[in-house]
Amino acid sequence: MGCKQSTTTAELEPHGEYEIEARPSRNTSQISNASEMTDVDADKHHDRLLKLQELDKATKIPFILVELRGCGDEDGYIEICGKDEYGVYEALDNFLQSQWHCKRMDAGDMKKNTPVPFCDKLYRWKEYRAQGSDGTSNMGLATMQLVDFMCNSLCWTLGVINGGNVGIHGEIREQQVIFKAPHPMNMVAGHIMIELRSAGYIEVCGTDREDMDILHDYLLENFNAKPEAGHEEFCNRYYSCASGVFKERGTAGENNLGLLTVKVCDAVVNKLHGWSLVTMNGGNYGEAGTHREQQLVFRCDHHPLREAPHLMVELREAGYIEVCGQDIDGIYGKLAAFVEEEWKCSSQMQVMEAFCDKKFKWKPKDFTEAAAEMTAFFHKQGWQMQVCSQGTVKIKGNPDSREQQMLFRPGASAYGLVEPHLFFELYTGEGDPELFGRHVTQVLGNQTILIKPVGDCSSALAEFDRFATEYLGGGRDETQDGSIKYHVDCFLSRGITDNNLGAWTMRFCDFMVDRLGWSFVVCNVCNLGASGEIREQQLVFRFDGERREIPAVKVNASALNWTLFPGLKFPGYWRTQDVLKLKKTYQTVACEHEEIEALQ
Repeated sequence: MGCKQSTTTAELEPHGEYEIEARPSRNTSQISNASEMTDVDADKHHDRLLKLQELDKATKIPFILVELRGCGDEDGYIEICGKDEYGVYEALDNFLQSQWHCKRMDAGDMKKNTPVPFCDKLYRWKEYRAQGSDGTSNMGLATMQLVDFMCNSLCWTLGVINGGNVGIHGEIREQQVIFKAPHPMNMVAGHIMIELRSAGYIEVCGTDREDMDILHDYLLENFNAKPEAGHEEFCNRYYSCASGVFKERGTAGENNLGLLTVKVCDAVVNKLHGWSLVTMNGGNYGEAGTHREQQLVFRCDHHPLREAPHLMVELREAGYIEVCGQDIDGIYGKLAAFVEEEWKCSSQMQVMEAFCDKKFKWKPKDFTEAAAEMTAFFHKQGWQMQVCSQGTVKIKGNPDSREQQMLFRPGASAYGLVEPHLFFELYTGEGDPELFGRHVTQVLGNQTILIKPVGDCSSALAEFDRFATEYLGGGRDETQDGSIKYHVDCFLSRGITDNNLGAWTMRFCDFMVDRLGWSFVVCNVCNLGASGEIREQQLVFRFDGERREIPAVKVNASALNWTLFPGLKFPGYWRTQDVLKLKKTYQTVACEHEEIEALQ
């Protein structure tokens, strides 16, 4: 989601259709309106990037974002943002060039006489494949190949998979895959992606054959699915579903994808021992945005919640809140009391076939604020938000009707206790249609960062205020509902696809986790505008309590001073010869099954 303009600017722009229309500004910025970047602007942005390097010296828990962008069949790009710790950039470079046959491109640098870089590494990716008009592509398969390499080979931890669509028909796919600091357990933790596609298909990507066979039987029995060979270029296992499995009706975007999502999540944690949902990514495809796609990624990590059920709350700007899942401990009644009292909602009788388990009529409010308030409610009941995803769909009277899905599980939070959360909304602003067409760097107009706190976040907010003013040049503006808004000018774009949102997303993660000690929960992007060129990224962090001090990452641990080791006896259970012979400083080895169970 952002790359530098090189000497071959035309090559970087997608070849598909797109349309930019003059769009009314959502917020009135006190700092910037859309304009072409000047030399003064460029110097300012270079200075900010250089100043941010001050924070890099204290890196403890590094994050890295890999963005896969598919512009068309055999037409893709890959961008990398984040800290180059543990040799991850070199390892990724070898993987991308040797396995995916990518071509390294110029991503720019910090020199002031060059365009402001939007990412740290940039590659041309011609092995992206797309077929037909129903959304078939190998994005899911490529994502899982990347996950397997990063997690099982390099031991990094999968954090979030998050994506959006750009172009008139949503034909340009952008997928962000975020990883955080390595952990040895990742060597033996498998991953499986199940993609539900309302066009009538289910795709499964992964390498764990035994568990995928269990899923195979489940899909055949419960989704009336038919396995089809010949699609291995796009996924590992492909199923077509009978008519009536995926359902939709009316002009307000009603569908049963949320119901099917909860059904699959509960089935996985019950049928596959030790597996749990890691991340969820929803998207829309097609001219009307009505072809829905839901990517569900599960990991065999023996999560402490085990078989605990999932409950989905979907906020729909069309005027409804839909709830899917089991009514555990009377949660439906408690939720009804909350939304009816606090949001003035009303319960709806479902006269036609139910596409959800409970439905409310509501007057839509700011989605970040609504998501924060909903999270606070569930935490008071002893439930915890696991993942969330958002997107837009075209409905009658609204070309950008928002939909946000939130998944909760019981048992992860103490009853009556609201753990502090911070919800960030990074609104990158609106661009000038004429500048989009010229593919020049522009400072987008009406940029804002909205923060909605849950619980006592006063200390973190004070720290973030210094970060926003010193490193982002933000101007603070209090709101009446307790939210905090900053007007900024840090978000840049070139054309409708290239922007620096991914780079700033990593900076937010670094600051909140490294500097403040908060946990990164989830991020999701919402594409707005006629061609999805306006982006809004939602980031959620949670404070899980004080942690032991973690030493900063040291980059000089790649060589050993052999003079310190003569006569030293190593532990008897060490078995890696390269370490014992002082050829390597460390080596990650897989745990035995009994060790995994004991650690969990």
